[in-house]
Amino acid sequence: EKLKWSIFEWLKRELIEPFDGIPDKTEFQERASRFRRTVYQDALSLTELLFSILSGYADAVRALEAQPKLAAFSALRLDLEDELHRLVPAGFPSSTKRSRLAELPRYLKAFCIRAQRAYLNPMKDKEKEVRITPYTKALDVWTAKIHNWGSEGGEGARAAIEELSSLLEEYRVSVFAPEVGTSRPVSSKRLDEYLARLAKAL
Repeated sequence: EKLKWSIFEWLKRELIEPFDGIPDKTEFQERASRFRRTVYQDALSLTELLFSILSGYADAVRALEAQPKLAAFSALRLDLEDELHRLVPAGFPSSTKRSRLAELPRYLKAFCIRAQRAYLNPMKDKEKEVRITPYTKALDVWTAKIHNWGSEGGEGARAAIEELSSLLEEYRVSVFAPEVGTSRPVSSKRLDEYLARLAKAL
C-alpha cells in the first residue's frame, strides 16, 4: 500500500509541472494543452522505467536470498542489505530524483553481480570495499555539512554533493562489476580531484 501511494505521488510530481504562483488564464490553458499532448507518452516512459527498476530490485532480492544463510556470512549479508536499501530506500520512488532513477537498473544489475561474487570470495569483496570506503566517508561528511548549513548552503552546494554521490556510485560499479559499464569515465583519481575542487569551492 505504501509503495502504491509513493508511486502515485512520484507520477504526479513528474507529470504535472508546478506553477510559480497563481497562473493567469492564458498560462493555465497553455499548460493544460501541453499536458494533454504529452501526458500519455510521458506516463508510459515513466512506468516502463519503474517496471525496469522494480524488476531489477526483485532480481537483487533473489540474489541475496539464494546465498547461504551461515553465521560466517552474516556481516557480509548485512553490508549487502544496507547497500540494497541505499539504492532503493524507504519512500521509493517519490524519495528518489528522476536523474538517479534512470541509472538504477544498471546499479541494481551491478549489485546482483557483486552479491554473487561476494559469497564466492568474501575476502576479495572486502578488498574492493576498502577502495570505496574513503569516498563513502567523504560523501557522508559533506552531506552532513550541507545539512547543517541549511538554506545557506544553496542549490549549488546541494548539486555538488549530488554530483559526488553520482560519481561514487559509478566508481562502485567500476570496482564491483566493471562489465556492467559506467555512464562516464570514473576512477579514484577523478574522485580525489573532485573532492579537492569541492573543498576549495565550498
